[in-house]
Amino acid sequence: MKYTRGLCVLSLVTLVSLTPHCTAEESVVMSHPLPRDNNYTVTIGSLTDVYNVYPQTVEAITNRAAYVKHHTKLVINALEAMDPTCTKELFLETVDALCSLVRVETNVLELIQNVHPDEAVRKAAKDTTLMLQAYSIDMYASNKKIYELAQAVYATHTSSCTPEEHHLFKSIIREFKKSGLELNDQDKDRVTVLKKELNDLESTFLKNISTDSRTVLATKRELLGVSEGFITSLAQQDGKYVLRMDYPTADMVMGYCSVQETRKRYQEQFANRAYPANMPILDTVIAKRVELATLLGYESYAHLIIDGETMETPEKAWMFEKGLVDRALQKAEKEIAVIVKDLPAGVTLSPSDKLYPWDGAYITNYFKKKYYNIDEQEFAEYFPMEKTIAGLMDIYQQFFGVVITKVAAGSMWHEDVQLLQVADQQGQVLGYVFLDMYPRPNKYNHAAHFHAVYGTKNGKKRNPCVKTLVCNFTKPMDGKPSLLKYGEVTTFFHEFGHALHSVFGATEYVMQSGTKTERDFVELPSQMLENWMEEADILKMISSHYKTGEPLSDELIQKRLELLEAGTGLFVARQLVLGMVSLDMFDGKPDKDTSACMKKYATWLTPHYEYQDSAHGQCSFGHLMEYGPRYYGYLWTSVRGTDVFEHIKKEGLLNPAAGKRYVDCIIGRGGSIDGNTMVKDYLGREATYDAFYKKMGF
Repeated sequence: MKYTRGLCVLSLVTLVSLTPHCTAEESVVMSHPLPRDNNYTVTIGSLTDVYNVYPQTVEAITNRAAYVKHHTKLVINALEAMDPTCTKELFLETVDALCSLVRVETNVLELIQNVHPDEAVRKAAKDTTLMLQAYSIDMYASNKKIYELAQAVYATHTSSCTPEEHHLFKSIIREFKKSGLELNDQDKDRVTVLKKELNDLESTFLKNISTDSRTVLATKRELLGVSEGFITSLAQQDGKYVLRMDYPTADMVMGYCSVQETRKRYQEQFANRAYPANMPILDTVIAKRVELATLLGYESYAHLIIDGETMETPEKAWMFEKGLVDRALQKAEKEIAVIVKDLPAGVTLSPSDKLYPWDGAYITNYFKKKYYNIDEQEFAEYFPMEKTIAGLMDIYQQFFGVVITKVAAGSMWHEDVQLLQVADQQGQVLGYVFLDMYPRPNKYNHAAHFHAVYGTKNGKKRNPCVKTLVCNFTKPMDGKPSLLKYGEVTTFFHEFGHALHSVFGATEYVMQSGTKTERDFVELPSQMLENWMEEADILKMISSHYKTGEPLSDELIQKRLELLEAGTGLFVARQLVLGMVSLDMFDGKPDKDTSACMKKYATWLTPHYEYQDSAHGQCSFGHLMEYGPRYYGYLWTSVRGTDVFEHIKKEGLLNPAAGKRYVDCIIGRGGSIDGNTMVKDYLGREATYDAFYKKMGF
């Protein structure tokens, strides 16, 4: 008989029913606002369900945590009672039920602790996330009985597994091994403790970045060159304007303020966000990750974490990064030579004839305006946020053959939040995407895609995903709408690419849905989509001057495209700094001097900038936590994503047939197959560097 999800769910329900039911008193906190099927997968059937995904009060967070803990225990009991001769479907469905319970809730709470205006709610979200993560480690990740069951079931059914099932079983077993389940009890228990401690440290590190409240005060005279509208939007203190450490402010001050001393003061603070608080935390994280890797038999934490990634080993990652150095530095050398010949007024070189870090963005804007006639602030007038997003959605609709509509966002965590619905041509809803676009105190201060409900499918029936994009764009001010700079439009295109990966990547199992790919593959779909912003026809489509409605002129578009190759050497060199720093910090040495590490690669790969020993950029390098040594993934996915894009371009950037093939081969498969196989299946060959080298002007 052909397996169907319903048969397996019936078996799971039967097993769960063997466990004790909660008491009447317990049932008060066992209810859950999200509808779930018999396998605990959240089912989204209405907008009310979408709104209810995110708890808005401390009480709601507490009650939902109680629900998750209780039902997690039921599923664990079901797994422990399972016979090793059970079907592979029953085992995978039951493990998937745990993912549906714990992972969805912790993902939801991760967003809440990063965006909610109420400090008590943010704290409850953080504390509950750590509690649920620890509970999951104790109940599942450290459960040797379930590990042995996984091995037995896989061994019994290996010959009948589909490629997707092989991939999932191998992933489950590998993660059990990384939890120390092949160690003696003492070492296994130490691994469990370390994982809990690291979860806490990593969460605190990221929180310190988002809640850093340092500011710089400046008079209007000290903000010469900054737009009047931006200045009037700033808060004031003691008769001076308050400059916060968010990206719109940083972009404005560092890029346009002609007063060098103001740029210097601001950069010194921006480069020290979360310092000194995060220095000892990072040191402790490094030491504990060394201990963890050693216990698990790995040469380093980099070896531990890259095992199972598309790159496979840190040695290959180093080879990839170092293989780009000569080309990047040669290009950067030429770019710097042009820059220093014509510095803007007020900019001076250091005594060693190097550029100061606080002058980089200002010089770049000067260069763009003088030699390419592009003023980024004037260019942004062609990208009012609402119209630009509508234009981008039109591209997605044409290429992917979907219908994207704005729907009521409900009473969410902030009045600025918007909601988009993505449906197929037949009207079946594929996903919902919340947008939280503007900066505010205590909000996550970068751009990111946050998970919530994962998209799943049973045959042709789809259960929609729910995701949130968090950005920090300039708010409407001085009678103008929010105007996006070119880089911000590209950022949105990138982040929405993650959302589309989730929308189309509906799989049978939550564990493989959407962006649940290898970490060093997950950026490929988004990096690939950034290339659309480098095409004349696309820029014409999405641009619309906020006053006249006119698109960008052909001349301005041509200048923008010519400018794209300027600065690519410096850009890649900077990415190499971050990639190598992340690999070096987790190379197995516990007493790592993180400041020396930052300096080593910055002075090697960006030698034309005066290094500031007073800067502590590692304290605000949030990727060191979740990505760890895998920051190389951004360049790695850019190389392969550019190759994929060139393939799509030949078929047509708005060709729905090309979009369907891309979905079928890559993003529609979620994480059900390894990323290397997906790329090869799509290209019909191994990826090459040719398209990337051409794009970078290497």
